[in-house]
Amino acid sequence: MKAGERAAGRLRRILLADKTAMPEGFALALKSDIERTLSQYMRLSGGAVVTIDTDERGGYFVEISARAEGIEGCRVMAFSQKGER
Repeated sequence: MKAGERAAGRLRRILLADKTAMPEGFALALKSDIERTLSQYMRLSGGAVVTIDTDERGGYFVEISARAEGIEGCRVMAFSQKGER
């Protein structure tokens, strides 16, 4: 990758970060919540990778990637069809 392409990519990420206007710590809290939720269902072999991006209209793209070594028995409370415990 050429220096100009890297600089353009870096500028794009900076501008998108300004555009998302997420509170400080939001992405870290989201990542932590996702890892905690996924670990209820599977043995994670590392941390999740969470990427939040925006498009030109201000919509959000959220990509989540995680690797698991196996499936766990579900350790969360079962919910009825109405969402009640």
